[in-house]
Amino acid sequence: MIEKRLTVEETAQALGVQPRVVRRRINAGTIKATKYPGRSGGEYRITETDLQEYIDSMGLKR
Repeated sequence: MIEKRLTVEETAQALGVQPRVVRRRINAGTIKATKYPGRSGGEYRITETDLQEYIDSMGLKR
């Protein structure tokens, strides 16, 4: 089964933060993401598993 990959915007909505916060956390290495080719230098995608690992590590509820 193929796992869904979320956009930065979808991840931000799930966490209740702005997309720029998600991008900062990706750049800091606290949220795992894969960069895919796209407009403006590429687009990040976050798997649901990686999002859940982040939530668990921060003690957050989804």
